[in-house]
Amino acid sequence: MILNDNNPSDKRIYPSRWECKKGKHLFSSVDKRSGEGKEELLTVSHITGITPRKMKNVSMFKAESLVGYKICEINDIAANTMWMWQGAIGVSKYRGVISPSYNVYRQKNDDFLSDYLDLLLREPTLVDVYHSLSTGIRPSRLRLYPEQLFSIDFPVPSKEEQQKIVDYLEWKISKINALINNLKKQVHAINEEKQIELSSVFTKGIAGIHTNFITCTEPVIGSVPNGWKVMKLKYVCKMYNGDSISDSEKDDYTTVTETPYIATKDIDLQSATANYENGLYVPENSAFKIAPKNSTLLCIEGGSAGRKKAYTTRDVAFVNKLCAFVATDIDSKFLFYFLSSDIFGLQFKKEMTGLIGGVSIGTIKRLLVPVPEPEEQKEIVHYLDNKCEVLDKTILLIQKKISVLMELRQSLISDVVTGKIDVRNIDIPQYEHITEIDSEYEEFEDEEDNVTGEEE
Repeated sequence: MILNDNNPSDKRIYPSRWECKKGKHLFSSVDKRSGEGKEELLTVSHITGITPRKMKNVSMFKAESLVGYKICEINDIAANTMWMWQGAIGVSKYRGVISPSYNVYRQKNDDFLSDYLDLLLREPTLVDVYHSLSTGIRPSRLRLYPEQLFSIDFPVPSKEEQQKIVDYLEWKISKINALINNLKKQVHAINEEKQIELSSVFTKGIAGIHTNFITCTEPVIGSVPNGWKVMKLKYVCKMYNGDSISDSEKDDYTTVTETPYIATKDIDLQSATANYENGLYVPENSAFKIAPKNSTLLCIEGGSAGRKKAYTTRDVAFVNKLCAFVATDIDSKFLFYFLSSDIFGLQFKKEMTGLIGGVSIGTIKRLLVPVPEPEEQKEIVHYLDNKCEVLDKTILLIQKKISVLMELRQSLISDVVTGKIDVRNIDIPQYEHITEIDSEYEEFEDEEDNVTGEEE
């Protein structure tokens, strides 16, 4: 059965045995508000659906009071109106509240099993339909309102087939998750090896070169080779935040120039590199602060604070959640490796404060860095370049395997949920239910343009 309904963007195909119904016959809009604001605050993500905010690392501002927020009951549908075009919708397993600017829907006739519906609502071809029906004066301001959702045709398999689809996918996804988890553990082990190497070099120097050491007042550093200095960062580099571009302004910065604009989401956590081809640029001679080539950008606020960093290979403008470290009296690559080490990371973490978590530039300036003579800095950089290149290449290969498995998982979900794979007569064996593990090196969902917040 091909669904089109005069919408050329609707490419969905479902089995002819499945009934299709308009959203207006399946769902109703619900608008019940919190009177005391004591309910659980929920987030709505295009990746994970609906989860309690306390279970997520969200850097979006949280309102002081939840009074007036929309109540979402168990099995209700919650949708982020602003990000529906990306698939920010799901069926809630929790009772709680969501932003007043979001929408809550409820089934009229119990046509769907909640687990099947949750999978269906974020199925990519259906998300494409949301996108095609969303309205707004700019691509970054698209909205999908209830009347558009109610106009969409939704497939309604029998309850028996819905249950078989859910059972089949739990089995298959568990097998894929087991493979992903094993690969993530490998990445974690390699990153631990890398951190051991960095910590050793920044406290002992290259193995075998030094025999005399002096004690440092900072416990995280411990001791350093005799002749090294331990200095505050403010004495070896300049530090400053960038400038933010609001969602409503982003369409004004798409003209290609020599200066790309980097947001936190454009920094790859694994490779510590920035994506310069994200489509945003600042005009020449603008007032935007610039991080010059061979500086380090570090996220100092939110879920990725102290974790996401990049060594720049060209001049860039950057968001205010990032801080530029521009070397003055230290080798720039030596500084980058130090900022990548647990010696810096532990100092940074100890100073984190605030609702969304972060460290001020004034505080960072007082953190300590071991500083050998310039010639030894270069030797250490050369040594670490060789060591880290091998480890980083191995991680990159593993990450590619993880990406392939994640794509396979999403493709499988889509094919089964839409009936392209008929699972009605497939026997499901006994198996161990396995969820994908959270990783210390996982991308967070709280960055600009990626995640839904509670307020707009």
